[in-house]
Amino acid sequence: MPQLWLEVSGNISQPVLFDDLFARLHEAVARTAGVSVGACKSRAVSRDTFRVGEGAVNGAFVHLEVGLLSGRTPEQHREVAAACLEVLADYYAPSLQALDVQVTVEVRAMERESYQKVSSS
Repeated sequence: MPQLWLEVSGNISQPVLFDDLFARLHEAVARTAGVSVGACKSRAVSRDTFRVGEGAVNGAFVHLEVGLLSGRTPEQHREVAAACLEVLADYYAPSLQALDVQVTVEVRAMERESYQKVSSS
């Protein structure tokens, strides 16, 4: 059920093994949100059209949005966000040293009443 959407500015050029990064993020979400790793779904996009702040050439961003089914407390959302931010800051450490990178995480509630799913298993 957890949905993870990762957006990265196109000027971040460090090699990223998304399978490894997503495995780390899934573990962080599972540990803090009380869900199974197997329920997590992640995807990533690089944004070539972007502007950070005043438009400096070395301005960059990494933004993760985590969608969880509603019913969790604000404190649980903060715990998930903090755990994911730690993973991202560690993973993107080379970019944090090379560029002016803003790494952010937002946790959103997905309404249980409108979330639908079909699964082959």
